[in-house]
Amino acid sequence: MSLASERTGLDAILERYLWTAGWLRLFAICIPLAFVVLLAQDALKLGIDLVLSSLGFPGRMAEVTEFQANMSWVSPLLVAPILENLFCLFWVVVLAHKLGRTWWLVPSMVALIAGAFHVVGYLEPRYASISANFFAMCCLIHNVRNRVAGFWASVFLHFLTNFLVLLQFRFQG
Repeated sequence: MSLASERTGLDAILERYLWTAGWLRLFAICIPLAFVVLLAQDALKLGIDLVLSSLGFPGRMAEVTEFQANMSWVSPLLVAPILENLFCLFWVVVLAHKLGRTWWLVPSMVALIAGAFHVVGYLEPRYASISANFFAMCCLIHNVRNRVAGFWASVFLHFLTNFLVLLQFRFQG
């Protein structure tokens, strides 16, 4: 099977089961997707940590994790999903106008922007792993045909992923 037909197959699957999904199916898909996103973020964080640690760059993830585990859950569960996803919506619209409608390019660019903001905000390069979360959320914003459903599904995915991360932090620390 050629690479072109594999892309076509993936595009067809995403189109059929995700981009054209109704509200109920879209929100149901977000539940297992949150676990996939969490695993992707953790794998990316581990990879970044291995590279930076081997180069001698110390990390502050333990401080970031402790701070987030002990803070009120209102911000990461309610405020951040809405405000950060509005920020993503803005960048998706701006970049889609310039970069076109490929399903992955605009979400990738917005995820990198969001990851950079988190790295600067927490002063921790390992926090770039958050790009995995934002890629999935921006895919929903950018590609779901029902734009309102796509945005709110991205907020729900953000909420679920943050909830899983906070649970992970609490149980680790």
